Amino acid sequence: MTAPRHGSGTNSRRRPPSSATPCCTGCGSGGSARCRRRTAMDETRTVSTRVPLGAITGLVRHAYQSDPDLGLRCLLRLATVGNALRAEMGLRDGVSASELGLGIHVEFSAEEQLLVVRDDGVGLTADDLAQCIESATELVGAKAFAAFGRRDPRSMDEYRLASAALLLHLLPFGEELTVESRSCVGGSRPCRLCYAGGDEYSVGPGTLSTPGTIVSIRFGPGHRYVSDSGKLIGLLRLYGDFLQFPVFWDGRQINTMSPPWHRAGAGEVQYAAFLRGRYPEIPPPLMVIPLQVQRPEIEARGVLWVPGEQVSVLDEDLGTVDLYWRRVLMRRAVPGLIPTWGRFFRGIIDCDRHPSELRGGQSGDDPGIDLTDIVEQVILTGIRRALILNPGSFAAVAHQHNTLLKLAALENDELFEIVADQLPFDTAAGPRTLIEHVSAVMRQTGATAVRYIASDPLSRMATYRARGDEIIDASRGLDEEVLRKYDRHNPTIELMDMSRRTPDFIENVVDASMDPLLEVFAALEMPVVYRLARFDSPSPAAVLTATERAESQSDLEQLFLLSQITGAMPADARAAMQRALSARPSLPRDRILHLNLTAPEIRAMWAAILRGGDEDLIRQVAEAIVVRAMILAGGLVDPADPQDVGTEMMCRLLGYNGDEKPQWSGP
Repeated sequence: MTAPRHGSGTNSRRRPPSSATPCCTGCGSGGSARCRRRTAMDETRTVSTRVPLGAITGLVRHAYQSDPDLGLRCLLRLATVGNALRAEMGLRDGVSASELGLGIHVEFSAEEQLLVVRDDGVGLTADDLAQCIESATELVGAKAFAAFGRRDPRSMDEYRLASAALLLHLLPFGEELTVESRSCVGGSRPCRLCYAGGDEYSVGPGTLSTPGTIVSIRFGPGHRYVSDSGKLIGLLRLYGDFLQFPVFWDGRQINTMSPPWHRAGAGEVQYAAFLRGRYPEIPPPLMVIPLQVQRPEIEARGVLWVPGEQVSVLDEDLGTVDLYWRRVLMRRAVPGLIPTWGRFFRGIIDCDRHPSELRGGQSGDDPGIDLTDIVEQVILTGIRRALILNPGSFAAVAHQHNTLLKLAALENDELFEIVADQLPFDTAAGPRTLIEHVSAVMRQTGATAVRYIASDPLSRMATYRARGDEIIDASRGLDEEVLRKYDRHNPTIELMDMSRRTPDFIENVVDASMDPLLEVFAALEMPVVYRLARFDSPSPAAVLTATERAESQSDLEQLFLLSQITGAMPADARAAMQRALSARPSLPRDRILHLNLTAPEIRAMWAAILRGGDEDLIRQVAEAIVVRAMILAGGLVDPADPQDVGTEMMCRLLGYNGDEKPQWSGP
């Protein structure tokens, strides 16, 4: 594949005029400059660079260790810039790119281990091709060199520099590299460059009959592309899917060319359809935010979306972006470009600045280009728009990514101001947003308040739910922190933790017809006095309180303490008082258990008594109510008591008395 070489060593490029082929017009052994240029196109000559080319390609080869697909992207970029410049030149003459038939053609032979990429662009002359490698090697290390391959060339001079930078990166991509080109400038002739390692390359005549450039790369044994053409097609489609020119593989187009952000008039529906087609294996996105940014320092386009599948903070691609540069994919799943609080978003961004020039996910030379700040404002604007125009999409996000959304609201005050009223919570009346909860509380009580339980909700939520009370279950996740922040941002809203609130007593009730209910509780022989009462809603079924006498110490306690202090009482009298005090029950009878007649459990018990229900079951329910009241009051309760009561009730409800012996059919 490599053309034969002529000349010797590093001096061949500076060969004296006498060694050149005689001029066809008889102008002397060396000939005129015009004849020398024509001679250069008629024969193959070896070129040696001033800077050791082998050392430079070694540096470039090091980049392939962390980015093995760098060569594929350079191939696509080289073909794209050539086509783009020719399309622009055609527009000046009134000819469109489609009329010119511009495209990128890829062929691969696993047997010959050969990859061939051809474009229909402006092409290079023989002098351009001979000098481009030398130009690139002389500029390695200069800051300007990195930009040559990044800018869209607007002139032939810029195209030569861009080609030089890209070709230099292609030299170590395979074992051998051949570049054949023909310039679109009238009168140009085809030329060819061959490189097979070392510090020399050869330039000679080519065979192209139309303008454009062909790059052929022969891979060595063990290279990742040699035996898997299917994988190569997938990578070409991955990196070149958004190119504005068709990419053909064996005559079949493999790229989509026009994502919605490059189509005029595309809306969220088109963006969503694009994402469904691109990621068919996952559920459709819940929210789609088009990204269109045009600023003097940067132009960026793309899409941000909230995935439809459940995500975790441990997911590797959480909050990442596929970053394109001028339609070519540069890096997949780049972290840091989406702000930390927006971790439940994903994105595709195509911008005109190289990834190394951006701040955010990658630090660059220009500290003024912070893509993360731009993305943050796009997300905030998109969420505002969704809440106004498509609230259903935000509701779906809040349901699917509840914890991540609330975490984001805690981290970012601007986001909190936007979404706080619409954050969903579990309440006794079912799922509600905060604004719905506050409105319901206002209708129920006349107060603008947020009422919630932060601990032990299971013992109370059933009661609240039966009453239809508006109470938020804030016992899980970040709910209580979100409510506290909501309270700080809304001083007119009263935040009420109902789990720490003492029920408000309304009135005592004296009703002889309710005596059968009191008798059920009295039969439990607990050291308390039972009374009927009403408490405000919501309150538990029974509230343990103290009488006025219990507010002060008993006479016996006062006498005993006085005797201890003064020593005035004989020792045997003090011992008798101490024994009497020790014999008192742990919960004295000066404690009152108020049975709350507004509670559904008490009303249900009374209804069961009236219809002659199961007495044992009624007794067990009464015992459970007393035990729960003691726990809420902080009384001395054996931890096994609630479990025993619950076990008895469940067995009773299931009709199991312990006599049945289940027969096992298994081992």
